[in-house]
Amino acid sequence: MSHTPGVWIVRHDDSPHHRVVGVFANLGEAASFAERMQDRFENGLFYARYEIGYRFDAGSSGYSSSS
Repeated sequence: MSHTPGVWIVRHDDSPHHRVVGVFANLGEAASFAERMQDRFENGLFYARYEIGYRFDAGSSGYSSSS
């Protein structure tokens, strides 16, 4: 079984820039951090897994190295 390398990124949307507040190796770490920190941000936090090689370009499009 092949494993695609990736990271879990925790972000907030309290500003137009969707700032990254944490980068984690696994879902458990990201979820735990987001739960502990969510009260510091008006709209809470959200997190998702991004494969290594993923690029988010100027907020307009997402690109993947496998595309």
